[in-house]
Amino acid sequence: MCKWLMVGLLMCICAPVSLSAQEVAASAYKSEILLQSNSYDFGRLSFKGNKKNHVFYFTNTGTTPIIIQRATTSCNCIDVKYSRRPIAPGERGEINVIYDPKKELGAFNKGIHIKTSAGEITLFVKGEVLPKHKIKKKAI
Repeated sequence: MCKWLMVGLLMCICAPVSLSAQEVAASAYKSEILLQSNSYDFGRLSFKGNKKNHVFYFTNTGTTPIIIQRATTSCNCIDVKYSRRPIAPGERGEINVIYDPKKELGAFNKGIHIKTSAGEITLFVKGEVLPKHKIKKKAI
């Protein structure tokens, strides 16, 4: 009985140490994204105007490469372009968001969901699409 008590006590002591070692190993190899900004305001756009784009920059602040796996948007008025190559630790990556004002009229606030090997992030773009005759040109 004493022998089994010693084995049980030994398992209770070693199990937490084993978990701690796994947690330390997992945190040593971690991917993290640092975004410069997660939102952008396109302002007022003309309905008959050209597509507008904005580049969101991020840095891999982790210790393993980051891979962008997928980008989904809330409408077909947004196109997303990004590098398919892994972003190494310390490197800067880009996510280019292209908005087409010919797809809708009025105020918009759209989300872009990015799935990466480091987790998921959401970017936002907003603005207002006005009929062409409502846009006033600035005086020079």
